[in-house]
Amino acid sequence: MTTPKLVMFCSFMLVVGLLVSHIMAGTYFGAKETTLFNTLTVVRTYNIAGLFTIPWINIDFFLVGIPRLISWDFAFFGGEAEILKYFFYTVSIGLVWGLFPIIAGVVSYALRR
Repeated sequence: MTTPKLVMFCSFMLVVGLLVSHIMAGTYFGAKETTLFNTLTVVRTYNIAGLFTIPWINIDFFLVGIPRLISWDFAFFGGEAEILKYFFYTVSIGLVWGLFPIIAGVVSYALRR
């Protein structure tokens, strides 16, 4: 079962991987990375008519954030080091198969109501 520790490990690896990739390329974090970090928040607050805010599930977390967490697409995994990417895919498989029963349970509960 997927625990918050596994999701946090993948998030930490994403941040460190992006940091190392940008250091190797000699660039800084930009709008693209800021948008990616915003998709990694599970719950967002939405402003209703400027009166109050409500917390709601961020759909981008499941559609953009999780796929980006498990893709391991970094600059330093090119050439001969690409074999390491396949070792990290085992972590990705564990994350996906851990999230699948949770999401299936929530959907089946919602459909029964």
